[in-house]
Amino acid sequence: MFSENRGTVILPLTLETSEAAPAAKSGAIGVGTWRTDAEFKDLKVTRGNETLFTCDFAGGTNGWRLRGGNWSAQDGVLRQKSHAENVRAFAGDRSWNNYAYTLKARKLGGDEVFLIPLLVQDEEVKTWWNLGGWGNTKHAIEMEGIIGNEVPGKIETDRWYDIRIELSNTQIKCYLDGKLIHDVTYPKNKSL
Repeated sequence: MFSENRGTVILPLTLETSEAAPAAKSGAIGVGTWRTDAEFKDLKVTRGNETLFTCDFAGGTNGWRLRGGNWSAQDGVLRQKSHAENVRAFAGDRSWNNYAYTLKARKLGGDEVFLIPLLVQDEEVKTWWNLGGWGNTKHAIEMEGIIGNEVPGKIETDRWYDIRIELSNTQIKCYLDGKLIHDVTYPKNKSL
């Protein structure tokens, strides 16, 4: 009946709702590369004075969930030697929240650079800080299908970088060699 009797008048509608508090963000951590081989070391996750995770790779890659690539661990360093795309390794607890994640990373060769997974709930989803992406021309946070806060940036080969990511219930702060690169507040959604 509706298909034969379509309406001819559209009435205006205004809906006002309050903002919903963002859901608490939580998730595991990781390291990764995109068409690059690299090394990672001194990984640590803390919440205040509490250490949630450290890894010196004495046990090799035991306890890590590897997704593609060519991973090996030796002398306290995790190395990835494949130039494949979207190569990642994950560790930690999906319930972690309000944490700081620190590590050192070094590019050994390739076209792009580091993927630093954060707040990982689903290991198939792109949730990371992309350093030296898009042909090693910029850095960006990629979460839940959104690329945000792109800034120009390049990562040099054979140089160790200090990486720090601070996560809270409302925002993400990303530091490279002590310099704040991203300060992102999670978007608020309207309740309905």
